Amino acid sequence: MANPDKPRGFIFAQTLSGAAATGMARKLTVAARSDATGNHGDIYIGDPVKVSIAGVVTVADSGDDIYGVAVGLGIDNIDHGPTGMYKADDLETRYLPNATAGFAWVIPKEDALFEIQSASDLDLTVGAEADVTTTAATAHGSQTTSFSSCEVTTKANADVTVVTIVDSPDNDSTLANTRYIVQIN
Repeated sequence: MANPDKPRGFIFAQTLSGAAATGMARKLTVAARSDATGNHGDIYIGDPVKVSIAGVVTVADSGDDIYGVAVGLGIDNIDHGPTGMYKADDLETRYLPNATAGFAWVIPKEDALFEIQSASDLDLTVGAEADVTTTAATAHGSQTTSFSSCEVTTKANADVTVVTIVDSPDNDSTLANTRYIVQIN
């Protein structure tokens, strides 16, 4: 039976130290971005992100220095109280559109492992390296579900290292769409 094809980007799986994830997410300010080609400037839940020296948060492409993974996004459009992981006047929009400033809650790559599926039949083993499929000027998520469609693919830049293969009856590691637990390099 084929593996389900359900890309959701990076999903936090566990910490290396065994610490709780609740204290790991960092709230970062996101400036409006201008990369509208293929909605590449949009930031979705599960996207790998990078932070520039100037503090600008954007989607990390393969080969970039990945800071961490977006686990929540919000827009500051309320008059009082802290911004949450939502857009107050549209609770269904959980991604951050490219021309919109807001906030990203990011789990840094240090001490974190993430689940992600493969884009094809890679037959990766523990310790193997792979790349992420986010590339400049291409779509990498769904504005309907707000989830990233980032997957892992053949290694060129060694973006991630496989720590384990998800042990599940619906995950055959010899087929496409295999789910792996990875560490971001």
